Amino acid sequence: MEFSNFYTVKTLQLFNDTTGYAHKTDGSDTDKVNRLIALIRKERDIHEGPIAGDMIEYTSRSGEYYGKAHLQRIYDDHMEICLNPHVPFCYEMDKSPCYDTSGGSWLCPEKVVLEPAGTGSREFKTWGHAGRCAHGAVHFCTSVRKWRYTEPAPFYGKYTGKDWARYFISKRPEPERPGEFTYKCDEFTLYSETEFNRLVKSCTEKSLTVSTGTHSSFGDTVWTGNSSRKKNGKGQKPMYICPFWVFLP
Repeated sequence: MEFSNFYTVKTLQLFNDTTGYAHKTDGSDTDKVNRLIALIRKERDIHEGPIAGDMIEYTSRSGEYYGKAHLQRIYDDHMEICLNPHVPFCYEMDKSPCYDTSGGSWLCPEKVVLEPAGTGSREFKTWGHAGRCAHGAVHFCTSVRKWRYTEPAPFYGKYTGKDWARYFISKRPEPERPGEFTYKCDEFTLYSETEFNRLVKSCTEKSLTVSTGTHSSFGDTVWTGNSSRKKNGKGQKPMYICPFWVFLP
C-alpha cells in the first residue's frame, strides 16, 4: 500500500521529544506511523458514518461533558465508548486500523444516532522499532471525525459541563452556631447562608445568569454562568468569563 510522508524521521522525533519515547525514531517508525495514518484516512474516505477511532463530544444525562470520548469499536447492535481515554494504541489488523485504549468510564450503548461535529486531531500511539518495552511507544497525530451525542431527558436542562464548571457543595450544620450552616466544596468554603446568598447576589450583579431548582437527592441547585462570550487574544475558541454551576447536596 502506498502512503504519504505525513511524518519524516525529524518531525516524528520532534513530536515524541515530549511524550516519553526513550528511543530515537528511525525510518521503520515513520513507515509504520505513516501507513497507519494512511489506513485511518482511507477508512474515512470509504465510510461516511461513525467509525472506530473517531471522537465523540458526549454529554451525560446528569450534565457531565466529555469533549474527546473515544469510539473504540462498533458492533452490529452496540458500540464501545471510553469517555476519558488515555492515548489510544493504534495497530494494523487485516489491513485495517484497530484501537485499544485504557481509561474510563466505559459505555456500551446500543447504536445511537450521532450528530456530526466536524473533525478534530486525535493523538495515537503504536509500538516503535524497539518493540514492546517501557517507553517504547511512538506517538503521532492525525485527523478523525468528531460526533456529538447528548443522553435524552437531561436532569438539568441546558446546564452541562461543556459551558459550565461544577462544584459539589455540602451543607453542614454549624455546631457552635445553632441554625447556621457551613457550605463547603473542594474550592472554597462559605460559613453562613448569608455568605452563600451574597455569592448568588454577586453573580447576579455581574450579569451572570442564575436559576435555582431541585433534583432528587441533590437538593437545591444553583446554576450561574455568563451568557456572553469573549475571544481570547490568540483567537482560540470562545470561552465563558466566569462559568460555574453549584450543587447543594
